[in-house]
Amino acid sequence: MRRRMKLFDGSLKDLGKMRSTMRRKILYIEDLTVFSYLYFILPFLAKDLNFSKRFYYFNGTKPAIFVLFLTAWMFKSEAEEVHFDVGKVLDKDNKLMWFQSMFDAQKVLDLIGDNADFQVFIKKYGSGNSLKNFLLKRVLFSGSIREDAAGLYKFIIYYFVIASREGLGVTFKKKEGEGKEIFFFVGNRPWISQINQIVAPCQIEVIPIKLFCFDARRFLSKNDNLKNFVKKVFYYKQILKSVFHGESSLLFFIKDLFKKRDISNEEHRFFRIAVDCYGEVNLDNPEMFSVLFFYQQSNLSGSDILACFSVSCFGIKHKELQMLTRQGIACIAVNRLAALTGDVPVFESKKKTPEGRIEKKKNTKNNFNETWMESNFNSYQKQVNEWLEFFQENNIKVHVTWFKLFDDHYAVLDAIRQNGGVGVVYQRSFENFVTPLTVCSADIVFGFSKGQAHIGRDKTSIVPYYVITGYLGDHRFGLVRENAAKLRQSIQSKGAERILTYFDENTLLDDKRWDLIHETTMKSYQYLLNKILSVPWLGIVIKPKVPMTLRQRLGPLADLLKEAEKTGRCIVFNEYSQTPGIAALMGDVAVHGHYFAGTAGVESALTGTPTLFMDLDGTPTSPLDKLGDRVIFRDWDSLWKMCLDHWKTPQGVPGFGDWTGVLDEVDPFRDGRAAERMGTYLQWLLDGFKEGLPRERVLMNAAERYTKQWGKDKIISINCSP
Repeated sequence: MRRRMKLFDGSLKDLGKMRSTMRRKILYIEDLTVFSYLYFILPFLAKDLNFSKRFYYFNGTKPAIFVLFLTAWMFKSEAEEVHFDVGKVLDKDNKLMWFQSMFDAQKVLDLIGDNADFQVFIKKYGSGNSLKNFLLKRVLFSGSIREDAAGLYKFIIYYFVIASREGLGVTFKKKEGEGKEIFFFVGNRPWISQINQIVAPCQIEVIPIKLFCFDARRFLSKNDNLKNFVKKVFYYKQILKSVFHGESSLLFFIKDLFKKRDISNEEHRFFRIAVDCYGEVNLDNPEMFSVLFFYQQSNLSGSDILACFSVSCFGIKHKELQMLTRQGIACIAVNRLAALTGDVPVFESKKKTPEGRIEKKKNTKNNFNETWMESNFNSYQKQVNEWLEFFQENNIKVHVTWFKLFDDHYAVLDAIRQNGGVGVVYQRSFENFVTPLTVCSADIVFGFSKGQAHIGRDKTSIVPYYVITGYLGDHRFGLVRENAAKLRQSIQSKGAERILTYFDENTLLDDKRWDLIHETTMKSYQYLLNKILSVPWLGIVIKPKVPMTLRQRLGPLADLLKEAEKTGRCIVFNEYSQTPGIAALMGDVAVHGHYFAGTAGVESALTGTPTLFMDLDGTPTSPLDKLGDRVIFRDWDSLWKMCLDHWKTPQGVPGFGDWTGVLDEVDPFRDGRAAERMGTYLQWLLDGFKEGLPRERVLMNAAERYTKQWGKDKIISINCSP
């Protein structure tokens, strides 16, 4: 059946052409708004009443839902919201389709990259920059109403849900004799034709429609003056709060309010390294996680660093400001909302109109994809210009970040290159497989191992210098051993003879449909908490990924956790910055509850603790698969039985929690010096710039020094030459 990709304009004449001789018509609606329902969907229903007595919507505004149910009553039909759990949408092999959506998303991006219009646009505007990858990653976040960090993945999942509900099967093979026709009204979005080529079942007819739903975020993104005004309102609210708590001076607030204070960063004569502080600082506690970990393990001075704060959830507070100041490290908020105290400088671009933007021509009509490309090119150009202005104003030659998931890191990279500097990304998490989100480009990537470099060797990542450092948190192992031993003794003093450490991943609280692992996580907690209450010689250490929400996420199981803690044999780490290493060193065995993630398990194994994986989620192929069935388990009863056998056997069960065969692929050094290697490398870069060398020479010299010290095989190039 032919798919209609042309935007439906609501014409009854066109609707007449959509009649079918099939007996049943079933309607699904992605995003229900009053406009879309009254102008597009209702005329469709009124023209042809040969549809199912029930039709379905995934999302909807309250007014639209009211109108929908009212008209459904008038038509003597029923409407229903589609309820699903993404953690239960499985394929024929009982694997989560969420993982398949990631792979399908990459196929969609490949199709877009091969599209003739896209290639023409890139040839015109993307020569010598990262625009192509910026736009491709931008596709991932393109929703029908608002930007969404998993927008494309979710859209693909909608197809899987419909196919499952309608008995099509996730393989989308058409069943003979089916007497129904399925229509899916979706919000108009870019590259929908390419999406449908990959994932749309032949029985589902996709009809893109306009939604005309107001979204404050999208509206503000297109109105800089209003957006800045709103930011200032929230900013001054934050500063007043800090004044009330005695963390900022009232004089600062008055001066800043009336523009009597220069909020630009002080001038620096020497080149510096800008570090994206997307995480905890913790300079006074080197055993805890810190975004400046490499500085702690290097000979860099505080004056070499500019700490940059860009998000409010990790904004700079008075405590962090004092901590950085004591070390001689300057700091700046590159987003007003990240300044949670009054005495921190705030950077704001002085350029009102971005250079090089595409101006919309009058009396010309572009197709939706062209309009989307032009709009996002202007967004890219604006980000590049603002970051270039920031780098020039603050004398930055090296920019360091771990956050490569979003598209903005491409704009930052191009800006630092235009400033004659170097863009650096370091690996923070173990990567089991390639996804579109983990794709990145940088001048230098500091990564754990050659195996992790091969994971990143997709066809869109571009990294001239992939520098193998080892696991970038291994310096903390020695710092936490003593405290881990004390905590272990405290559990043993309450009767624990064996201690099991458990690592979880975060689960969602706002929209349960998209919580991939909540149910399996709750099953794990229920099993372990019941086990500690029934086995008096067992101790359990719990290291949640996000401890502040753990008890809320546990729901009724929170009472069970309280009972477990009362025994004195259960310890929960409530500090976000506590690393998995200390929890691992407290246990006789450690279990990471989600195989598809892996970072906590990797760190645990590197401490020397026997480490197991629980895979209740159906993880696809992983480089750790070779660990085998004495490390990777699919149910708790089997894992617990293996633990008992291991503890009862004098020499232990051979291969139990043993990572010997893969440790070189995880970290070829294992010497506690990974952060030192990264810090030293950054210092070489900065020294080269201070000597007045051009950036290419700086890059080459640092690479030569590193390979001479650590081996030629410790730097690789990905999809390019150095």
